[in-house]
Formats: sequence, structure tokens, C-alpha cells
Amino acid sequence: MTVSGRQFAEEIADLHGFFDDWFAGRAGRNISEFADRLDPGFTIVNPHGEVVGKEALVGVFQQRFGAYAVAITTSGATLAMTEPVLLGTYEEHRRTGDEMTRLIATVAMVVDEQTPTGYRWLSVHETWIEGEG
Repeated sequence: MTVSGRQFAEEIADLHGFFDDWFAGRAGRNISEFADRLDPGFTIVNPHGEVVGKEALVGVFQQRFGAYAVAITTSGATLAMTEPVLLGTYEEHRRTGDEMTRLIATVAMVVDEQTPTGYRWLSVHETWIEGEG
């Protein structure tokens, strides 16, 4: 399956929409919508430089259901490579109350029809955009 830049951007936006709903405690969302997208060996390097694996990350998310209202949007998704691994970048914008932070993320994922949305996330590396964090 050839993935377009639009499909790549939609997957990123969809996952971040889940984050919005999850942190706000909106009914009808299940942690499996997030966890089932992640590869068993998934890691994220957060903007503070900490490496977090799938189990730990999902555990943190489970604890934060309904913890705070945040608006998370993404923009500028750019797909650099499509086979065999989708590799690209996007910007993430987080608004909590009056505070806005922005970061740029590099993501690696593969097409996997066994996941809820057809993509399995392998890795994310986040970096604050200058002046943020």
C-alpha cells in the first residue's frame, strides 16, 4: 500500500485527537485506541530527552485520563519516506489554559492492517521548537 502525505497527516491528527479526548476525560474512548497502535518495541524520546517505552507510556496515559483539559493540534506533517517504513515530521501545538507550547516530532511507522487505524507506530522523537519548554 502506498501511503500519501495526506494519509500520513490524518493518522497523526487522529492520534492527537485521541490525546485531546483522553486527557479531558471524554467518554467513549479506550486506552486500547492508543496502545494498540504502538509497536511492542515502541519508544518515544520526549522533548526533555527522556526515552520512554510503550509499557511505561501507556501506564502514564492510563493514569492521566481526565486529568486536564488540553487542546492538541498538529500541522506541517511531511512524509519523507514511505517504504518499508513511513518516516516523517510534524509540529505539535499544545494549549493548556493560557499556556501554549510547540514541538517538532519525527515519527517512524509502518502500515499494519492489524492495528485500529492501519498504522503501527515504531518511534517518535520530540524536540521543543526554539523558545518553548
